Amino acid sequence: MIVQEVQFAAALARAIAEDLRVHPPAGALVRVVIRWFEEDNPLNFGVHALGSAQRADVAPEDAWYPLEWANLEDEGARFERLSEHPDVQRTGAELAAAYQAGTSEPVGDDAWLPAPAILDAVRRLPAELRAAGLPLDDDFAAAAAHFEGMGPLAVLQQLAAPYVLAALAARGELPTE
Repeated sequence: MIVQEVQFAAALARAIAEDLRVHPPAGALVRVVIRWFEEDNPLNFGVHALGSAQRADVAPEDAWYPLEWANLEDEGARFERLSEHPDVQRTGAELAAAYQAGTSEPVGDDAWLPAPAILDAVRRLPAELRAAGLPLDDDFAAAAAHFEGMGPLAVLQQLAAPYVLAALAARGELPTE
């Protein structure tokens, strides 16, 4: 990864944790999904969080499709706050400029993996959330998904602990793509 990807990933993960500390979902944090739109446009993203008190309202097959969650309106407000976060704006613009200049290109993948910066932000999230003092559900998981819903399985397979994957599978919440 180039330095701009590392900086954006750190800023995004930290901003998500800060926002969730101030605007938490109901109950312990169950999942966070970063939705990405274009690999070379880091500022075109969405973030959705689900708390344990909201989990029963989400059908298992929709576990990784946040547009189907009942808390969509609240999560839209979260996106607005995060997209305006100064560190996210600054590092995202620097990363977009690096991509435009040809310094680096985001890696495309048939498994619908996000750009390296988004994947790294997901990797950083659990530590940032803990540092912010947020309660995490026993099988908390974070992933990234293309805006059309593809990709969370590949991200989870790379980043989630085996016990989390097993718990998601047992609940019928493991994504299929």
